[in-house]
Amino acid sequence: VWKRHNTSIVMGFLLLLFFSYAIFIALNLDTGIMPDEHTHFVFSKQFASTWGIPPDVPETYVRGVYIKQNPFLYYWLNGRIINLLKVILPGISDWQLRVSLRIINIFYALGTIYFCYQLSKELIKHKWWQLLPVFLLTNTIMFVFLSGGINYDNLAILLSMAGLTYLVRVFKGRTILANSLAWLI
Repeated sequence: VWKRHNTSIVMGFLLLLFFSYAIFIALNLDTGIMPDEHTHFVFSKQFASTWGIPPDVPETYVRGVYIKQNPFLYYWLNGRIINLLKVILPGISDWQLRVSLRIINIFYALGTIYFCYQLSKELIKHKWWQLLPVFLLTNTIMFVFLSGGINYDNLAILLSMAGLTYLVRVFKGRTILANSLAWLI
């Protein structure tokens, strides 16, 4: 009898609940609680100073981590977001930049949840069971906690989930060219 009912309301509720938790964390989390958030923020600010890969300066390696040993795409995107925010709001403070980057990370996590749902739709036939991976992901404390902070895990998990989704679609023979290109990207 449940197969007749629409699952989109439950999916929307899960997304809203997750978004509420993550926004609460992003807006209320003190500096220093999120693992390595300060380092990620400093790297992002350094990437905002150039279009390429910036050199290490004392501010970046004071915590024992070097720019060359980290994924560049995440910091480069954050640098462009910082540049855009500084154009729109010239007097933006570091705290406002930090919160803005946290909110951007929430959208990366929402993308992860979307691709998790798409992947579960590919692998699970019963439409109510398709919500189980999404439910488990949105209620995993570590995922929700990290989603509200600045870290490259959010983008890495999003791209991994998208890659898995498109790879499964390729293996199932669904629009091989488009899904292969999406998987490779």
